Amino acid sequence: MAMTSMNRGVHRSPHQARNQPFWAVIPALVLNRKSQRTQRRHVRASQPTAVLAPTSPASAETPKSLPTQPNNTPSSPADSPGLGRRIVIVGAGPAGTVTAMLLAKRGYTVDVYERRGRPSRALAATLHSYILALTPRGLKAIEETGADPECCSATRAPRSVGMFDMNSGRSLRMPPGRKHIVDRVTLASDLIDEAMRLYGNNITFHFERQLQGLDLERQLATFKDGSSGSSQLEVSYDLLIGADGASSTVRDVLQDKVPGFGARTLYQASMCYTTFHGLPVDDYAATKSESSSGAADSAVPSEVALIGTHNRREFTYNWRSPKADVMVSMWKAEDGRMNGLVAAESHAAEPEQREQLLAAATPKLPATWRRQIAAQTGPQTPSSFGKIVRCSQFHGPRVVVIGDAAHSVTSTLGQGCITAMESCTALAAAFAMCGDDLDRVPAAFTAARAPDAHAVHAMVPGHNASKLPVIIYARTVKALALLGSLVFHKVGLLPSPVYTYSAFFAGVLPVRAIKRNLHLLAAAGAGFLTLFVWSVSRLLRSCLLPALRTALAG
Repeated sequence: MAMTSMNRGVHRSPHQARNQPFWAVIPALVLNRKSQRTQRRHVRASQPTAVLAPTSPASAETPKSLPTQPNNTPSSPADSPGLGRRIVIVGAGPAGTVTAMLLAKRGYTVDVYERRGRPSRALAATLHSYILALTPRGLKAIEETGADPECCSATRAPRSVGMFDMNSGRSLRMPPGRKHIVDRVTLASDLIDEAMRLYGNNITFHFERQLQGLDLERQLATFKDGSSGSSQLEVSYDLLIGADGASSTVRDVLQDKVPGFGARTLYQASMCYTTFHGLPVDDYAATKSESSSGAADSAVPSEVALIGTHNRREFTYNWRSPKADVMVSMWKAEDGRMNGLVAAESHAAEPEQREQLLAAATPKLPATWRRQIAAQTGPQTPSSFGKIVRCSQFHGPRVVVIGDAAHSVTSTLGQGCITAMESCTALAAAFAMCGDDLDRVPAAFTAARAPDAHAVHAMVPGHNASKLPVIIYARTVKALALLGSLVFHKVGLLPSPVYTYSAFFAGVLPVRAIKRNLHLLAAAGAGFLTLFVWSVSRLLRSCLLPALRTALAG
């Protein structure tokens, strides 16, 4: 009955929605493609999520879409609920720039301040950049801005297929759909280019300007010149948005000055990473050389030959040590060479030691690549893989934090950038829901976004890893959920036996619903396991035991 009424688009109360069986709330994961699209439309129409539906007259006047042409800004006061009001964004990363475009689209004047210099594609191969995987969940926010960045363009950018485990030679392919592998610096650069092309009249970027402090009462932000460090600039704002990363200055100010705002680090990753660029593929044979052990590459290794048959940015390639304390991850860049990173719990000081460490941990990594990686990663200061920071709320008076500033996660689930992008659209939706009342927007954003962001935290492996009861519970749930999803996969209800993998990729359900469904799958797995044990015991008692007694009596 639940599935029938949902397919007919019948409106459900929140209480009814909570009591639906799990298969009634995961329509995007059913194998039948036509029913997927139909069910998805009905679910969106029937879900009572207020933040996604503008309710005020002001928000109803907001233009639904804008043509993609230079200086694409609303042209009349009726189309510009933000006209004459100034938004200050701290941080020009992907989340900050996407938010700037979404608000410029509503007519706001947006100033973006970034403590670093202007990112560019030319610098992507020299900076400490890392790989990001953009799936439909993250691409949705970019599409809503009207932007078409070159690195993840629907028509120009190469599509990603999945990842290769180079130790086993197996590939893990993502479910069908659009996805792109990009490095963070290139993504940030392309988004800034698009922001200037589309909303150049409304958005101004200020680079090498570091936030020094906030006066919440006077609504003033103080920045210093990052190049000289001497001059300071006071900037007034109508709303300030902190998109300044996991070590957010805006978050620190809110924690100090706003009662009820708390931020605590739940988990700090022990592994750090260094980066490398430009490893040869097609010209590998011409650059082969001896390793520190004196052994030379006699021919092009099979791993290099395999990568040579793949398209650019089609796969990520991973080499892991048996103890998982060292990992080399790389991708084929636009120039046909390999860029990547080395993740390890410790880094040797000398190139020979680093090469020997790589040889022992990842013996299948080609010797020439090991030598070049060891040489490039030596001078670098390792960067942390991140931490999980949980904020009690995402706002203060006329201040909002988004992305890693609000809900930083480690890279384990690969959801950091995607979760940040979803926060951008949630913030824009809060503007629409509140009729651009800047006093109401911050609290509305927290109410709409915190449950999903906190659900991502709870699903990260390693979270609370020091607490034995939590470890036992998490691993039990994971094993039972895998059993349950495997059964439903076999009967055609799920496209993958790993539910979280498919659900995160599909991007239809909120993360809190994915977390709930994971526990429902664990309950189903427990039921299947109980049924199996009961069936085996019945078989033993009804067939095998009587036969055994007869044999013993004879």
